[in-house]
This record gives sequence, structure tokens and C-alpha cells, in this order.
Amino acid sequence: MLTTKAVYSPLMNHSAVKAVIFVLLGLAAAVSLVQGVRNALGPNADFQWTDVVLLTHHENPFEVYLSGDPERKLMHGQIPNYLHEMYVVELPLAWVSFPTAERIWIVVNLLLLAASLAILVRIYGLTHNQTLLYIALVLCCTGFRNTLGLGQQSFFALFCFVISLGSMSRLRSSLGLGGLYAKYSFAPAVVGYLLARREFRILLLSLLIPAAGYIILLACVGGHHPLRLLFEPFLVSRHGVGDGKADLMTLIEQASAGRAATLLAYGLGLTLAVFYGAFVHRCDLSPQAAMAALAAATLVCVKHVEYDLLFLILPLAFFLTRRGVRSAIALSILGYLLYVDRWIPVQRILTPQPARILYLVLIVSVAVLIHIVDRADSRRISAALPANSIAMPHFAEQS
Repeated sequence: MLTTKAVYSPLMNHSAVKAVIFVLLGLAAAVSLVQGVRNALGPNADFQWTDVVLLTHHENPFEVYLSGDPERKLMHGQIPNYLHEMYVVELPLAWVSFPTAERIWIVVNLLLLAASLAILVRIYGLTHNQTLLYIALVLCCTGFRNTLGLGQQSFFALFCFVISLGSMSRLRSSLGLGGLYAKYSFAPAVVGYLLARREFRILLLSLLIPAAGYIILLACVGGHHPLRLLFEPFLVSRHGVGDGKADLMTLIEQASAGRAATLLAYGLGLTLAVFYGAFVHRCDLSPQAAMAALAAATLVCVKHVEYDLLFLILPLAFFLTRRGVRSAIALSILGYLLYVDRWIPVQRILTPQPARILYLVLIVSVAVLIHIVDRADSRRISAALPANSIAMPHFAEQS
């Protein structure tokens, strides 16, 4: 249902220039990939191996962390702040050694990224040259190296995000959304979007995935404290997740300490994400623009750290197929966030709070430009249609 071809032709026409650019980008992508793998083989992986090992011994990793982990059972960085289903996905890794588990998780992450990119290439209708350019740019970005190097779950979340919005099947969409709940900070905007579209079947079916994950984990820990287990991932997240990169939640929490500020931060951030998802539907954006806008906006509504900027590769795909000043501005902003910020961060000039505000403004600007460019595309296409033509709906009917 998301197979609309790009509206504009590629920007590069000179074959020699293209060859040089592709060679240089290919080399940079290879170096970035190697560095990401080397980082992933380090001791500070964040892919929850010790958490699932505890489960095989019928210990609750959430309780271990919340108790202060006095026996140092959790490896450094492996904070159990994901929903229960994530640990079911990673449970098979508990039966292999940590070095073997690291290597398996690297392969899984790269396969998830490859599958996500294949779907995004189809959704955004990238040409052959644009596809090569896009893959190289993704592999070169800081978000890719950080996510791979830390053994993070963002590749899994990215794949689920793309499936939840890009599948032609309601069943696959519900499975994608159900998986996205594992890294639940990305789900509210998608839920708001689907609610506005009245996709209640997808939303209801998606709840079966986290429910199954909870039941399996409850069985693993012997059925103890079922109600507490339900909320423990959120309690861990509150205490164990650091400050966000550019989100409203972190801005509020840093501006005012205390329980009231925390409740306001979470309540306002989640509400804004859900309402923005509904707003995207009411704006009647194209499917490609909707996905890109939701990916960008969720980064500023709900707490997200550096590696989650990987999701900006969706707006990157959207703008790679467009020309014009607005698209050039958006690509410049994305270029800074995905590549230059690693070397020239705003924090060198500004203190943390003003720096977060600036990052937030940059990402919001990308989302706004998605709306503006897509509306301009729609007007241009409408003007080119015959007067008696019937506009087709953005989304094909799901089965």
C-alpha cells in the first residue's frame, strides 16, 4: 500500500561525479560498519544478556535492578527498562556465552536494519542510485554506529515501526505495533495515528504481544508479585534511563525536580505524542510523509537518547526524493544531526538545557518541513490531474 514512486528525479546526473561520490561514501560506510562492530564487541554491550540469564535462574531482573543490585548480577549498562516481551525475544541468548551472544546480536541487528532499509526503499520509491546513496548514508551516520556498538534495541524498534505503518496486512501491522511496545517510547505517536484512522482491530491485536510477553516472564519468575511485575519496567525506566537528547520530557524534568514535575513530563510528553499522531492523520499527509513525520516527532515528545536519532533515517529517505529549497534545508538539518553533531556538538557552545532546546527546534523543523513539502507535492499533483479524475486514497484497504 506504500509503493508510490518518488515525485522527483535524482539530483545527480554526471556519471563521473556520481562514481567518485559513491566510492567515497562506500569507503566511509565500510569504515563506519567496521567501527560499529568493533564497538559492539566491547564489554559494555546494552543488549540485556545478563537480564535474560537471570530469568533462566527464575530471578526477576527488574527487582534485581530496583534493589540496587548489591551482588552485581547485572552487567554494566544492561539496565532492564524494556517491556517484558523484549526479554522473551532475547531469552535464547541466555543459553550461550556472552561473547557468542554478542556476535549473534550483531548479526540480528544488521539483519533487522537490512530488512528495514529494504522496506523503506520500496515505500519511498528510491531509484537505484538513490538506494545506494541512502544505504551508504545510513551506514555512515552516528546513530547507526551507536546503536550497533551499544547492542541497543533501536534496530528492533525501527523494524517494528516500519512494519506497523508500512504493511498491507492488518495482522502484520498489529504484530509490528505489538513488537514496538517493547521499546515503548516509540509507540504513542503510532497509536494516536492508528486511533485517528479507526484501526481498532490492529490496536487490539497488537496488545496480544505484550500480554504474551508478560505471561511468559511471570512464569519465568515463578508467578511472584504479578501486579508489581506489570509496572516494574516503567519504574526501572524512571530511575535507570539518562537524560534525553532533545525531548520535552527531559526539558521539564531538568527544569523542575520532584514527583509533580516527573508526572507532568510523562503525562504531557505521552499526550502530545498521541495527539500529534492523530494530527498527522487529519492533515491527510501521504503515507511516506506520515511515517517520516511520526518518526521525527516522537523523538521530541517522549524521552530518547543519542542513538535513537537513528529514526531520522525516515525523514532522510523522504527528502532524498525531493528537490527545492525546503528539502535542501531539511537535508542540511538532518546532515548536522546525523553526521556533524558527533564532531561539533551544540554542547560545546551552550549549556545542557539550551542545547536540548536547540536540538528540539531542529527536529521539529524537520517535521514541519515534511508537512510543508508534502502539501506542496499534493497541490502539484492535484493541479496536474484531469478535472474529472478521482483522487485515490493514500492507503490501500488492508486485508
